[in-house]
Amino acid sequence: MFPEESVTYRKLIEELLARGISAVTFVQGMTAKEGAALVELLGEARITEIEAAKDYLASRRVTGIAVAETSTLEESGDEERNREVRARARESYDAGIKAMRDVEAQAKLGRVGEVGSLDRVVGGLLDNLLQDPAAVLGLTAIKGHDDYTLNHAINVCILSLSLGSALGVPADELRSLGLAALLYDIGKVRIPEDILLKAGPLTADEWQVVKRHAEEGADLLKRIQLADKMPMIVAFEHHQRYDLMGYPDPAAGAEQHLFSKIIAVCDAYDAMTTLRPFRREIRPDKALAVLMQGRGKAYDPGVTKALVAMLGIYPMGAVVILDDGSTAVVYRVNNDDLLHPRVKVLADVSGRWMETPEVADLRVIDLET
Repeated sequence: MFPEESVTYRKLIEELLARGISAVTFVQGMTAKEGAALVELLGEARITEIEAAKDYLASRRVTGIAVAETSTLEESGDEERNREVRARARESYDAGIKAMRDVEAQAKLGRVGEVGSLDRVVGGLLDNLLQDPAAVLGLTAIKGHDDYTLNHAINVCILSLSLGSALGVPADELRSLGLAALLYDIGKVRIPEDILLKAGPLTADEWQVVKRHAEEGADLLKRIQLADKMPMIVAFEHHQRYDLMGYPDPAAGAEQHLFSKIIAVCDAYDAMTTLRPFRREIRPDKALAVLMQGRGKAYDPGVTKALVAMLGIYPMGAVVILDDGSTAVVYRVNNDDLLHPRVKVLADVSGRWMETPEVADLRVIDLET
């Protein structure tokens, strides 16, 4: 696993990957100014594609640094098809961000308008998941610091659709699950931003305000009279916990709907692995360990185990150190051997980025323990 002292290095790799950059070549003669330009690039939230990154470096007259795109790291096979699937998946992701931005803007005015655009987003993500689950799940590595709520909603939707499929949710019900996963936190638009984004601990009064978002969201969705009631149900239930010790108080004899259990665990996973103003993010493998510790209390045991099985002990996007000291990123999980995923080796033992990253199956090469 990636050592704690290398968190900064890991974060650098994750920021590069989120922008479609999987290889960086430093040309002899590179200047400190050019290095600073690369760092500044990572601070530009609007840069999410390899071409935009290349254009940015070119505009800064950077010639000592070359970046390569993720597609150059794929295994041999139908490269054109792989690129098309990834492109469609990213289009669905970006469409989801736009649709959610529009919905949130309307919700802040006290209404939620037409959600047909969200239905289309869910349909697009489902179609892409059927073709290449790994390509779509890989998009959840995108962590937006400026648009956290939007990225978080799409990431939770992707994780929930994947997990629901793994749990055997019928295809016609997955669309309902996906819509609920996009709208379950809509009540937060009624929470003051100074409380939502507070860097320090919340006061008792502030915590009570935050807890209202579940009921506020359910009320908002009830008033727009969606034909599908699942978003309203999940908005109300997603913080009740498996042991029903959460909030709001459940009705006598009630228990969480399966979709609420799925979205609750996906919500927690994506939140823990994302940097927030009030706390640091944690590694994907540690987040899964936290979820497993909460089985039977905060989270449904079966649903939690299914998420771990789906993502693997070392989830996609996790940066790991191999036995030989080289640095790699997990890009596919081997479902028949969760301890040994497939990785792309990005840097050798000395920390030098490889011009042509190598693909390795860790069913053959053991992870460092």
